[in-house]
Amino acid sequence: MKTWTVVNPVAGRGRAARVWARLQDQLKNQGMIFETHYTQGPGHAMEIGRKAVEQEVQQLVVVGGDGTLHELVNGVGPTGKRLGVIPAGTGNDLARTLKIPHRPEAALGLLFHGREREIDLGLVNGHYFTNIAGVGFDAAVAHHVNTGRHLINGTVTYLLAVLMQLWKFRCLPAEITLDGEKLSRRIFLLAAGNAKYYGGGMMMVPSAEPDDGTLDVVLGWDFTRLEILRALMLIFSGRHLGLPKLLQRRVREIYVTSSQPLALHADGEVIGTTPAHFRIVPRALKVLVP
Repeated sequence: MKTWTVVNPVAGRGRAARVWARLQDQLKNQGMIFETHYTQGPGHAMEIGRKAVEQEVQQLVVVGGDGTLHELVNGVGPTGKRLGVIPAGTGNDLARTLKIPHRPEAALGLLFHGREREIDLGLVNGHYFTNIAGVGFDAAVAHHVNTGRHLINGTVTYLLAVLMQLWKFRCLPAEITLDGEKLSRRIFLLAAGNAKYYGGGMMMVPSAEPDDGTLDVVLGWDFTRLEILRALMLIFSGRHLGLPKLLQRRVREIYVTSSQPLALHADGEVIGTTPAHFRIVPRALKVLVP
């Protein structure tokens, strides 16, 4: 099987490079023939993915985090490629949903003993996502995380960005259509989940499964600062879904429009503003899981 490994040497503040340094010999010793590609900056994993499709690579092994995976998937698209995931970033949220082991050696073992799980991809305004895409507060937080300079990565950085946004974010009017059901809300956030987690373990969409052919949507509106803080305390366990001014739906297609542009993100990467069109792409990739 023609295999490329895609390594982001700066993922996890250098953790991916250290992980790959000790894993590559293990792969060779087990007889796997592979070609290694190191990402060289933002967007490069997407380019590698496109070349992999052109050269009919059958298996891609990602050594990095959700950002690396997001780029690679947007290069590969829904081609049914087989993916191995070695979690080595700061969040590793898709691996968390799929129960891929955090320990690199255990994750590596799935290349030989794992089973293939066909997963869906979400698609919003032409961008694929594996985890969650959304509009509103979380997109504003993602913009803060991605454009600032931070001494600490991961969940702590995300939480600090949430606190910063508390003082400046305003809920704005939006029109939301969920499989034909039309709603008008002063939107706090809309999270469309193909998988359960983002932000390094925040279980925003607890019911989401990446192979059920649907998007699970969490919509919140008119949240005050105190309500945001309360939701933040509950989100890691998924208990925020019981809060007022919040609903959940399972859908295939979502439209969001607003008179004032609202920030839009896919897997924590800011990709523009509303209007936004979300949909599901079933059985797009195969991922090796326990």
